Amino acid sequence: MMSHFEPKIDLVLGFSPVFEKSTTLNKLIEYDTLTVGMLYLGLAKSGKAYMGVGRNMAYRKSKFYEVGGFRNLTHNRAGDDDLIVQKIANDNNVAICFGKDSTVWTPAKTTWKTWVKQKRRHLSVAPQYTTSSKIRLTVEPIFRGLFYATVIAMIVLGGFEAQIVAVGAFILRWGLQKILINSTAKRIHIKPFSGLMVLFADIFLPLMTFFLLNTNSNYRRQYTKW
Repeated sequence: MMSHFEPKIDLVLGFSPVFEKSTTLNKLIEYDTLTVGMLYLGLAKSGKAYMGVGRNMAYRKSKFYEVGGFRNLTHNRAGDDDLIVQKIANDNNVAICFGKDSTVWTPAKTTWKTWVKQKRRHLSVAPQYTTSSKIRLTVEPIFRGLFYATVIAMIVLGGFEAQIVAVGAFILRWGLQKILINSTAKRIHIKPFSGLMVLFADIFLPLMTFFLLNTNSNYRRQYTKW
């Protein structure tokens, strides 16, 4: 990670997947962690960093003090790593460190209850993201939902040709998604995901996130006050 600190780089972001297990919950968490990592590292590479994982990120001490450190963030009990990234990052001072040798592994939650609680805690800081970050993070799930809604509408309400187009579009997206996810997983030696897990997670995770964001007011109060 330190090798990425060129003169103009103030912040280096790494990836932290979870240890593999064969349970459905663990595979879902593995998928969620991988796709979140792909998103925040991809946006960071394009100059739009919005978050990081505290156990695998580094920043210059001088830059930390320049932006005021954790000043104005001390009321948060979660999300300080995301918010410090947004204070430090600009369009060209962030590097990413992604690969087998730069990966920090961590255990996954072992019950649905503890995982949901963890997700709520992570999402509790989302309202404090910058407006531009909120917009970027909202666009893809909206279009994903519109895609599935359109496919269902075409199959249920459309004629034979519309149904063929809908099924074809669905299979094409599913296949491309599986290739993209598993090619990325291969780079850091994560076992590939089955087609069914890719499909299930692609639909379930955005719905879960939407539900938690809209039922998270109590958790936001809990994690923004000491």
